[in-house]
Amino acid sequence: MIEKYVIIHQYNPQKSFFEIAVKMRNTKGVLASVLTRLSSLGVNILSGYTAANEGQETGIWCSFIENNGVEESRLKSALLEVQGVVEVDVLSDVDGLIMDMLSFPLIWNTGERAVLLGQERFSKMLDRLRDSFGMAGNVMVYQEGLSVGDGLARFFVGKMGDRFVKNHLPQIFGVFSAAGVGQVEIAHYELDQLKVDLILKNSMECSGHQSKKHHSEFLRGVIAGMIEVVVGGRVKCEEIRCIAIGDDYCEFIITSR
Repeated sequence: MIEKYVIIHQYNPQKSFFEIAVKMRNTKGVLASVLTRLSSLGVNILSGYTAANEGQETGIWCSFIENNGVEESRLKSALLEVQGVVEVDVLSDVDGLIMDMLSFPLIWNTGERAVLLGQERFSKMLDRLRDSFGMAGNVMVYQEGLSVGDGLARFFVGKMGDRFVKNHLPQIFGVFSAAGVGQVEIAHYELDQLKVDLILKNSMECSGHQSKKHHSEFLRGVIAGMIEVVVGGRVKCEEIRCIAIGDDYCEFIITSR
């Protein structure tokens, strides 16, 4: 398991930075040629990402780089000279600060537009609902999760088909890890009699919290919402272990309602 860093800025008042976005043909060797050209210019590549959806003729490579004296115009023209490069955008820092303003909008490969929200800020948003409305707040948080889970499952069913999703739901729950929600393990999976035992480690909702009762209202709703779409009916999702009350992980039992 490795950490996935989402870099949104670079800052060092003693240095100068560029952000570059290179649109290129989705063919073998083009990215290697781009990196070779940058190396020849003496710049230091810091961090970035590549994106090329299946079937697309072009892809994107976007990165922050440390400028070691190369003019912006020279950098852009040098990259455009690389065979297979279609378009180049370059953004310069201001007094050592540069924000990622070339990558917009953020798109999941589900096709949805996404936003980034830190775990602590997200948890505080949910806590505000709980603190302001008490038990009603818990219900609201659960219902929000239910809506998210319903939407996720409907996307996967639409793309992969109902039967495939039913047979591969344990793998599909890996979306929790991909989205930074937590690490899922399926201890038991039986749809015919509907008995699912799901373990969630490092939950974004519960990590760092202390509570006298189970805390996973949002994620309990997400799990229930996904399974309800798959089985075509209401389910009961009960949290029997929770990080917030001192357990090593959160655990959910899903049965028929």
